[in-house]
Amino acid sequence: MNEQECQELLMSEVTGIDLVSRSGWTLPVPFGVPNVSEMTVTDYLPAAVLLSIDYAGDGDAMMKPTPQHKASPSREACGVVYSHTLQVPIDKGFRTIRTKVQTLQQTEFNIVLHTYNGTRYLIHTLPNTPTFDIDEQAGQYMQQTVKVVAKSMSSFIRLNITETT
Repeated sequence: MNEQECQELLMSEVTGIDLVSRSGWTLPVPFGVPNVSEMTVTDYLPAAVLLSIDYAGDGDAMMKPTPQHKASPSREACGVVYSHTLQVPIDKGFRTIRTKVQTLQQTEFNIVLHTYNGTRYLIHTLPNTPTFDIDEQAGQYMQQTVKVVAKSMSSFIRLNITETT
C-alpha cells in the first residue's frame, strides 16, 4: 500500500477534526523536525481547541461523511515539506463556525484527526502556514465546506496521549 492509499484509508476512518491553538498546547517535538511518525504527549488540552468538528455533533459542528485530505510533498531548502489541504463538508453548526472565522484566520494552529478506534493523528503545522476558509455553494441545497491549508515537515503523526494525575 503506498502513502496515498494509506492517507485515503485514514480519511475514511476519521470521526472528528480539531484545530488546536499552537500557543495553548506545547508539543514535545518542535515543528521543524522532519519525518516524525509518532509523538507521545501528556494530556490533550480541550481548552486549546479552537474548533472541533465531528460526526456525533459533540463538537462545535457536525461534519458530513468523507472529509478530504491531500498531502503533496515537495523538496525545499529545509528538506521535504508537505502541503496539506483538508476539506470538511459541514452538516450542522455552520453558524458556530462562522463566528470563529476571524479568530481562526488570525491564530496559529495544529490539526488533530480523530479516528473510529480512538487513535489521533497530528498535522504539526509550520509557523505562518495554516489558513482557514469557508466555502458556501448555493443550489437546491446549501453546501458548506471548511477548508484548511497548512504545511508541515511530516505527514500524519500518530499521537500517544498519556494523562497526568
